[in-house]
Amino acid sequence: MAIIDLGGAYDMHIHSAPAPFVRIGDSIDIASWCAEAGMAGLVIKSHFESTISKVHHARRALQDRFPDFKIFSAIALNRGCGGVNPRAVEMALGLGAKVVWLPTLDAEGHAKGFGQSGTYGFQAMTLDFKPSRTPPPMRPSPSSRMRSSTRLPKMVFSRMRRSGSSSWFATMAPFWEPVISAATRFSRYTITAWPQVSTAWLLLIRSFALRTSISRQLRIWRKPALIWSSAR
Repeated sequence: MAIIDLGGAYDMHIHSAPAPFVRIGDSIDIASWCAEAGMAGLVIKSHFESTISKVHHARRALQDRFPDFKIFSAIALNRGCGGVNPRAVEMALGLGAKVVWLPTLDAEGHAKGFGQSGTYGFQAMTLDFKPSRTPPPMRPSPSSRMRSSTRLPKMVFSRMRRSGSSSWFATMAPFWEPVISAATRFSRYTITAWPQVSTAWLLLIRSFALRTSISRQLRIWRKPALIWSSAR
């Protein structure tokens, strides 16, 4: 008489090969051993992927010898499945998975307990992750800078009106505002052909936004070196 009778039992936690960690056998081998022992079924688990494919092939291999033996697939929400990924869960359940595990070896609590994620504390069960490459910081393209400049003319004239400027440029605001707005919109299409011209035009618009006196603008225009250094 056996010490433990496995007849009708289900194992809800079976790891099988192939896997980054060493396993005692693949899904077909393990399912065959369990069925021969009289068990009713098992759940194949993986830390790294959903086990839909593993279970599919194990079922086909055992359907003739053990037609009543149940094999169920599952998914664990570690980095291999995109972490806590509702889409991965939806897909796995749609393909027949019966068990969903929250993150295991990639969970925050696991990383605190073992010092890092992807390990169980010894080399045979430690993933060799390649160091992640930090992407270079994104810089706004010239076209995006020119898009932002289309809002500057309205800001220029609204600032002049609030400040009560009496300069000649301010008194001609009803005329200059639509002209500058149209010219700025047009310059967006010239940014690739004449970037220096577009950059200088953007600097010109911004300089009007900072000062409301036309005489001060004339003094700045006499210093092209200052304008060029600022444009770069």
